[in-house]
Amino acid sequence: MKLFNNFINSINGLKVALREHSFKAEILLGIFIVPYVLIKELDPLLKIIILLTYLLLLVAEIVNTARSIIAKSII
Repeated sequence: MKLFNNFINSINGLKVALREHSFKAEILLGIFIVPYVLIKELDPLLKIIILLTYLLLLVAEIVNTARSIIAKSII
């Protein structure tokens, strides 16, 4: 049951993140960058680095969104 509740909380967090303009812009950027990196003839290590950097960008944006929401609720 706890695993299911964690999953629901994660989905709710993604819904909140998708309301943010900057997160939408980064997702849109990923729609172009991810296929390009996968199709382009690059060193596999470079592909991994680029994709992990993009994922880290998304994680940082979600953390920033959560921080902003918490700050707004305190003020």
